[in-house]
Amino acid sequence: YSERPDSSLISMIDHLIRQDHSGLSRFLPLLGKEHRSEKVDADMLNEEAGRTIADAQKNHRNVLLFGAAFGLLDWMDAGACMLPPGSAVIETGGMKTYRKAVSKEDLRAQLSQSFGISPDAIHSEYGMAEMCSQAWDTGDGWFHTPPWLRITVRNPENPLKEQPPGTEGLIGIMDLANVHSLSFLLSQDKGVARKDGAFRVLGRWEEAELRGCNFLME
Repeated sequence: YSERPDSSLISMIDHLIRQDHSGLSRFLPLLGKEHRSEKVDADMLNEEAGRTIADAQKNHRNVLLFGAAFGLLDWMDAGACMLPPGSAVIETGGMKTYRKAVSKEDLRAQLSQSFGISPDAIHSEYGMAEMCSQAWDTGDGWFHTPPWLRITVRNPENPLKEQPPGTEGLIGIMDLANVHSLSFLLSQDKGVARKDGAFRVLGRWEEAELRGCNFLME
């Protein structure tokens, strides 16, 4: 994402950073990979993260770490630093890379162990470039939406039909914030919904073709 400074994710995080008038919020560098221009090693990343955490604690602030799933897993494999009590991690998706996808449950467990925080402190965002809104999982394993965003689970054989609660299908999106673009989207993500509208993401549909920024196409 550092090579795509105009991406929607970078824009969102940059907006949040600018809202924090303490000046403590910042982007952390990425671990070095052959396909990335910005290269640092794990010691340098942990040193900078450690200084950021120390500054936050000194100013009596909690730590909120945003990161794409593949970046957090890269850091975990290289020996991620422990986060202080009261911290939370928000993984923003982003498994379409050189990594094979892992389930949300496995991802939450791995991140919880690596960063030294409880599993319910691992939160998730569900969104995509085609959406102006996001859904959020704040630790209970279910994504919840704002009032103008509705998620339904559709029959994969006939997307015009909605699946009953608890039945797997394709995730359909109705985002009324998409005023100047398409408000109705059918994803290739597999999910299941409850009666109250909360939903879970169960990965990509088995027959969905690899696309976008998925390095597994190679």
